[in-house]
Amino acid sequence: MAMVIRAVIYVPEGRDAKRWKRVCIDYCQRQGYVIVAAVTGGPDGGDRWMDLRRMAAAEEFDVLVVGRRDHLPAQRRPRIEAVEDGSPHGPQGRPRRLR
Repeated sequence: MAMVIRAVIYVPEGRDAKRWKRVCIDYCQRQGYVIVAAVTGGPDGGDRWMDLRRMAAAEEFDVLVVGRRDHLPAQRRPRIEAVEDGSPHGPQGRPRRLR
């Protein structure tokens, strides 16, 4: 039996919100994810980001899907960082902040 992966799509407000939502929906469909919500947030995420945090704490979804890293609110909590091999900082894999 295949595991169901529940996804939430997050897109920032703006004139391209519909386009990015469609991109994220297409991605989720290709991955076989079940979309449980699509959230449109303001420029800094605001209350909508807090809604996502509550949903995550309640384990209402498994993956958050965004069209681009810079669509995530800059001042979000928790902050997300990734250490990538082959980063611009060389093979030592220095932390790189996601924007």
